[in-house]
Amino acid sequence: NIFGKICSTSGCYYTVEVPNSADGRPFVDLAGIGNNPLRTGDAAIHLTLAHADRVTVKIYDVSGRLVRTLANGQLFRAGRVDPALTWDGLDDNGRRVARGAYFVSIQYAASGYKASPKMIVLK
Repeated sequence: NIFGKICSTSGCYYTVEVPNSADGRPFVDLAGIGNNPLRTGDAAIHLTLAHADRVTVKIYDVSGRLVRTLANGQLFRAGRVDPALTWDGLDDNGRRVARGAYFVSIQYAASGYKASPKMIVLK
């Protein structure tokens, strides 16, 4: 327990640094992917919103074709979206996608936050 050695009392607080954008403002909207590469189970798309916002999350293959829509302008409250959005490796028609690289397009409407992390499917 590393923190127990530096903070022996209960109720200690730790700061978390937030990276700055190109214009120096801190990022407040975040997104990430769990279970990547996807070998078994579902991939989890973790979203954190600074303010309530409409979110679009779509999965694309490397050629740019839409594979699956997980959220299409759905309104989420501020904070961490719980439970996370999940992708089971199926397309919108219920067929298993081929092994390979995919891109998760994440867009927050009001804040303008955009991310396109890569997802690798190995199952």
